Amino acid sequence: MGLIKTSHSKKFIGDYTAPDLFPEESRYSGYSEKRAYVAARLDELASRRALFLTDMANQPRNLIALANDVIHGVKISDSADGQMVSEPLPHHLSTYSVTIKTLDGKPLKWKGGREPTRAYGGDSIKEKHSLHEDYFWESEDAQESLGVAMAWQCLRQQGKHCKHAPSAKSRALNWKVEELKPEGYDDVFNGGEEKPSDGARGMRRTKKAV
Repeated sequence: MGLIKTSHSKKFIGDYTAPDLFPEESRYSGYSEKRAYVAARLDELASRRALFLTDMANQPRNLIALANDVIHGVKISDSADGQMVSEPLPHHLSTYSVTIKTLDGKPLKWKGGREPTRAYGGDSIKEKHSLHEDYFWESEDAQESLGVAMAWQCLRQQGKHCKHAPSAKSRALNWKVEELKPEGYDDVFNGGEEKPSDGARGMRRTKKAV
């Protein structure tokens, strides 16, 4: 069906304890080395159908930041200016799909971002100002398979054990979706090897003026 555009220290979220996804991280130094390691590790887990983004949301903050760069295909340039540049996703990660379902049985909906809609005021470019609108992604069903970047965005906003919610009340308000574990997860993490310690089908894009 495709997409339709319409107008730190280790943290545990809730009572969830994640496995250490990056056990060799301390062997690497500097942003580039650590990012390369995180990218390779995510790609390895994706190739084995064992990458669970809920686990990633419960890693140390510095590793979450590196994983976020990998998933969004960016990195800090090695040049002196240190600008963000594009970096293709590793092969298996680029084709990985994540299954998410809502907790209330309604279709998924989350904020995709903001975009300019029109300019107003002034005759020159410098004098003009832009109006912006929020846009949202919405599904047709209560369960969808999403590309890794979309899934990560959705889970960080409203995912069970992904969005920080310290109280039962805040969890009831903020936890609206949950990720289903991939088929290879138990073989990797519960089978003795490791121990626990873009396109999306049926999605449409909607807007909300601000």
